[in-house]
Amino acid sequence: MITLDEFFIRVADNLRTGRIRMVFVADVVPDELRRIVEFLNEQMNPAEVLAVEVKQYLAEGYPGKTLVPVVYGRTAAASVKTAPQRPNLQEMRDSADDHVRELWDRLEQWTRQQGRALQNAPSGVRVLSRSGLRIVQLYPVDKVLCFNLEPMRHRGHESLATSCLESLQALTAKALTTAYPSVPARDVVTRWDHVEVLLDRLSDL
Repeated sequence: MITLDEFFIRVADNLRTGRIRMVFVADVVPDELRRIVEFLNEQMNPAEVLAVEVKQYLAEGYPGKTLVPVVYGRTAAASVKTAPQRPNLQEMRDSADDHVRELWDRLEQWTRQQGRALQNAPSGVRVLSRSGLRIVQLYPVDKVLCFNLEPMRHRGHESLATSCLESLQALTAKALTTAYPSVPARDVVTRWDHVEVLLDRLSDL
């Protein structure tokens, strides 16, 4: 059983890596929509695009309805899609820019000093608190370090989340969101001493 916070973090990871399924549901699927869905489903990988036509039938003397679904989009070409593979983190690291690689190194060093290790994720790596709470994620492709402030608020740490957001905003010219602020890797590396202080505070959650 995963928590609500973990669910939304997993949703964000899936969106970043394209692991989504889009489904159109209607009582009638026009030929134009069917062709569009089949084309998109063949072209997009690992994303899946489907259309479901649900027809309703009434039987004489029977009070209920019978629903008969038909799925469009699973063409022969689309059916041979391989199961989505998680990105190779080493390749992701090797191909990242200098700021991301340096940040990755610093996060590894910090977690080792804490007696822990980075946790691999589908689209990067995570830092956990001592209690196992996910506090930050490094997304190499997006070149950002994301701080999970909303889960802190849900656990009653409103003042800590607010002060962290203020400290993070002081590190960058980018306008940050309040729930999951993502700070550019360049800014994190440049002001690492300030970020390390934040990590030390969040580590005890």
